[in-house]
Amino acid sequence: MLPCLTEYLDRYPTDRWLLFSDYVLNNSDRYHDVYAFTLTPGGKYWDTVARDCQANSRRDFKRVRAIDSAMLSLLRDDRFFTVCIAIKKPGLLTKDRSLLGQIVDRSVLKIEQDRSTGASAERLMKMKYLQSETKKKQFNVKLLNYSILASTFAGYLTYLVASYWRAIRFGWFSDRDALIDANDAIAHSFYATAVAANCYHGCSGWTGPSLGGNPAPALEGTPWSDPFTRIPDHFAGAIAGWDFDQNMLLVGEKYLVMLRDAIAESPRVHVISLHLQASDAGLQGLSRLVQSTLVSPSGRTPV
Repeated sequence: MLPCLTEYLDRYPTDRWLLFSDYVLNNSDRYHDVYAFTLTPGGKYWDTVARDCQANSRRDFKRVRAIDSAMLSLLRDDRFFTVCIAIKKPGLLTKDRSLLGQIVDRSVLKIEQDRSTGASAERLMKMKYLQSETKKKQFNVKLLNYSILASTFAGYLTYLVASYWRAIRFGWFSDRDALIDANDAIAHSFYATAVAANCYHGCSGWTGPSLGGNPAPALEGTPWSDPFTRIPDHFAGAIAGWDFDQNMLLVGEKYLVMLRDAIAESPRVHVISLHLQASDAGLQGLSRLVQSTLVSPSGRTPV
């Protein structure tokens, strides 16, 4: 994936980037959970990208029976780079609420001690709120898992792109989803911390780009980013319906069209299959990565 990403970035020398995301999670009728992220350049490229996306974007994948030709052209557009992470169910870091509480406790302590990663007072306040929420018996453990995973993936992709061009501005715009708004929109704080930490440790103390995103919790009405999140929405929906082991698709022409015409052999669409497996108890009880492969219709390649 990285050589293809480098080639893509070389085509768009700009210090402003945007990342759009959508997900298929906890759906019993799908083969796996999917986190889909689509990159596009900002700066001098943004006006034409925005115009074309707003003109050609169509309804959500789950609401259509066939892929419109205009939408397909958008999915194949060279100005977008998509990474889809498919996780074998249940796809959780841990089901243990007390363990998550320990992790949050450590995170609060780390933020208080390590201001060099760009932790802000607002971020610390949100983490302390989450710290109190994890003590409650009715706390939604699964939702916090999703928030952590989505923000971690988004944060690392942001680091890869931002560090390549030393970006000064980067925006992450997610589809409206409970994992983004949950726990006082803690996913945005996780994301900011992940970006700052990766940039600081991976780029000799660099503080990273200025970050942006949609208001959180989400405001009423349709966000401006909806036409753009339809791109990762289509990829996430199609890949969730693809059984990697049997190389089978759910019934419906749209799945075949997506696989054949938008995903197969595209250097700008990458599907990474992760298999997380719980190990021992305690802090070591977090799921560990036991498999990571790039998936394509022609076969699998270790990442």
